[in-house]
Amino acid sequence: MKPPLPPSSAMFTALPPAELLAPHHDWIERIRLCYGVERSRFNHEVLRLIERFAAYVHLLPATPDESFSAPGGLLQLGLQMAFYSLQGSDAQIFSGRASVSARHHLEPRWRLAALIAGLCAETHRPLSQMHVCAANGERWPAAQMPLWAWLCQQLAPDYGVHWRADRYEQRGLTLFVLPHVVPADLLQYLADGNHVILPHLFASLAGVAPPTETNLLDALARRAHTLVLHQEQAAQCGRHGRAASARHLHPVVQDALCQLLQQHPAWQANTPKARVWWGPDGAFLVWPGAARELLGHLAALPTPGLPGTAEALLPWLRETHTVDAAADGTLLWTIQPPAAAPTAAVKLAACDALFPRLSPVPPPRPQPQEAALASTAPP
Repeated sequence: MKPPLPPSSAMFTALPPAELLAPHHDWIERIRLCYGVERSRFNHEVLRLIERFAAYVHLLPATPDESFSAPGGLLQLGLQMAFYSLQGSDAQIFSGRASVSARHHLEPRWRLAALIAGLCAETHRPLSQMHVCAANGERWPAAQMPLWAWLCQQLAPDYGVHWRADRYEQRGLTLFVLPHVVPADLLQYLADGNHVILPHLFASLAGVAPPTETNLLDALARRAHTLVLHQEQAAQCGRHGRAASARHLHPVVQDALCQLLQQHPAWQANTPKARVWWGPDGAFLVWPGAARELLGHLAALPTPGLPGTAEALLPWLRETHTVDAAADGTLLWTIQPPAAAPTAAVKLAACDALFPRLSPVPPPRPQPQEAALASTAPP
């Protein structure tokens, strides 16, 4: 017996992929012009990717009530991210140490990988955040087949989307979707003559950054995500006359925190005089010491809407759902690191999603009295 589901907020009509893509002709044409090859090669390398992507995500929204929440929102988000990720690759040198002939061989593959990284970056959502059901109650097995193929199999004229109460970002599930979008021959094309493009693409889609080098594909996809959401937020504010939210910048600050944890000596967790203390009661950043490095890192990013001062940083971190408030509403906590005086800190929200991206994961701090904290602001 199937478990009961909450009522769906809307029903979506089963349409063939060609009809789904018709309203997005302008974005597909922008991608074609940016890709810069003859049409037959574009159709072989990119258009069939887009068609398979449309068959997989169909008319699914990207969110229940935020950006790209309309029917087809996930398709729209993927196409726009694909364009901006591809466009951003033009300013990158992916194989700077290689010979001219090697770069000539690899650069087109890097650009296609950048497009795929943007197109598929949010395809974890159908597996991690929603259930899709036909009228007869059957659920779409999202890891097994594209939504359009399943609708044809079920002879279903429409379907409903039911949002999970426990939804959160699980980028690793994207790897289950990738074979449904990217044909095996294109994956082999990306792997020809090198051993780095596919690992970087898989790491980007899974949200697992290589520990010893910068993943340019992930940087391009994350920047595209931020840019697209910023544009969507601005458009919504223009339509509805409300102030813009900074919530869409959450991936930006998560990436900044991860890079600081990986690269900055003072951000080595649970070490003497560390900026970061992590244990069973959560992860904390010593404040305002951590603010200086975080502001410096954010200042180097070409992203609109980032804070420029320490005074603006703390409420911005709250707005982006990066930190949790204490019981009395203050954003500053008092923690007691081992063998040190009590100190002010901010508590990271959803720290479990941050630390698994590190290799190796920092050890937990000691559990006894040193781990105790007070939920009141320091004097």
